[in-house]
Amino acid sequence: MTKVLITGTSGFIGQALCSFLTEKRIGIKAALRHKQDTYPYEFSVVEDITKETEWEKALKGVEMVVHLAAQAHGVKRGHYSKQQQDAFALFNINVTGTKALVQAACNAEVKHFVYLSSIKVNGETTHSKPFVEKDVPHPEDEYGQSKLQAEEAIKSYCTGSKMSYTILRSPLVYGPKVKGNFLDLLRLSASKIPLPFAAINNKRSLIYIENLLDIIYLSLMHPKARNETFLLCDGQDLSIQELVTQIRKAMKLSSHLWYCPLAMLEFIFKVLKREQAFLRLSSSLQVDNQKLRSYVGWQPRFSVEQGLEKTIQWFLSEKKQYL
Repeated sequence: MTKVLITGTSGFIGQALCSFLTEKRIGIKAALRHKQDTYPYEFSVVEDITKETEWEKALKGVEMVVHLAAQAHGVKRGHYSKQQQDAFALFNINVTGTKALVQAACNAEVKHFVYLSSIKVNGETTHSKPFVEKDVPHPEDEYGQSKLQAEEAIKSYCTGSKMSYTILRSPLVYGPKVKGNFLDLLRLSASKIPLPFAAINNKRSLIYIENLLDIIYLSLMHPKARNETFLLCDGQDLSIQELVTQIRKAMKLSSHLWYCPLAMLEFIFKVLKREQAFLRLSSSLQVDNQKLRSYVGWQPRFSVEQGLEKTIQWFLSEKKQYL
């Protein structure tokens, strides 16, 4: 039985991937930060993913690696500013930590390394056309820069070795048990408050969790995924007003959107010191997934509408916890 080491198994994607690969009869070995007596899968304790991490025990008997773990925000370190803390944490975990893991995987003669990167490597916004794999990377923040550096390290270590790689640049992932910004949007939509988004006519790509799991599986198993980088999305892009309308429709609510001029809306978010939130709400970020479809024959099992329906069903069943 093929055995795969997975990092980031406590996260939204990691938990789903462990269950999914188990159903596919692929052996799981999880890299955990702490010992868990009731954990349902084989595991190896790896306290932190840094330059000093010892991977030899975790990689024993492993044929492939799926590296999901990443740092998205900073951690407190002495008297450094928040910006310095963010940069330190992102570099230490996302770049230096990934280098240590991929080097150890090469030394352990692992056959294949799958890395979940981010569309932020390409940039924050699109204008006349979607992002494609051939575009020159243009990360605009420390997180995107750290993911790009990690990608470059993976390619460098795999060049000339027997280990191949697949890099997956993902947009926002949604689905049951989702966290972060998408969960915030679900809460906001469920509140029934009229929202001032009717003037926003952007387009953003998303990926439903089960579609992402299919892609990771193909990345592990399909020979044409070797030594390739793919951009991911469901294939149907939505504006913020379309997204809220679909969410509220699945919740059996009226969309309750009203028109607020973009300049005024931007000013309100600026006063609230939420400029980045306004950028995510108002700008377009579109992804072309044609290379993924043509190389490995991937087709989305779930449409955006189906994915949102399943996500809303979960949210409503857990509504008291999140409202």
